[in-house]
Amino acid sequence: MPTADEPTPKEANLIYLVKDGKVLLPKKTRKIGKGRRNGYGGKPEEGETMLGSAVRELFEEAGVKANEKDLIKVAELRFKNTTSDAVDWEIVVHTYLLHEWEGEPRETEDGAMSDLQWFAFDEIPYDDMMEADRLWLPKALEGKKVVVHTHYGPHQKELLAPIEVEEVIAFTE
Repeated sequence: MPTADEPTPKEANLIYLVKDGKVLLPKKTRKIGKGRRNGYGGKPEEGETMLGSAVRELFEEAGVKANEKDLIKVAELRFKNTTSDAVDWEIVVHTYLLHEWEGEPRETEDGAMSDLQWFAFDEIPYDDMMEADRLWLPKALEGKKVVVHTHYGPHQKELLAPIEVEEVIAFTE
C-alpha cells in the first residue's frame, strides 16, 4: 500500500497536446512528477471510462474540450514504484496524443500545472522530465505504439531497474 506521500490509483491516463510539430509540456507542481514537465491526466472517477476520464482531466487541467474519438493511444506506461518505506506499488498509465481540441490551454487555477511551454519534437527538455520519457516519448510522437516498463524508487527520483520499451502493433482495451 502506498504511503501518504505517494498515493496512486492502479490505472491512470496521460495526455499530450500536439500541434504543428510541437508538444505542450506544462510543469507539474505536485504529486507524481512534481517539478517536472509532463502531459495532463489523472485517475478515472467512479464509473468513468479511461477515455472519459482523459477528456475530463484535460478540461479540468488545461481548460480545453476534447472528443474521446480524437484521443490516440500511443503508450502504456507500466510503472513499478518503491516507496521510502520499501513498499512496492504498480500503476498502468494509458497515454494518448491529442491533435484537435477546442479552447486555448491554460494553467490550472490551483497551480498544479504551470509554466506551459510548447516544444518542437527535437527540442524537448528531457532533463526536465521523468527519466523514462526520453526513451519512449520520441517513439510515441512518431506515431509508434509502445509498452514501457520502469521501476522507480521513492518519489520517482531514481531508477531501480533498466527501462524497457517494447513497440507493439496495437492496444486492446
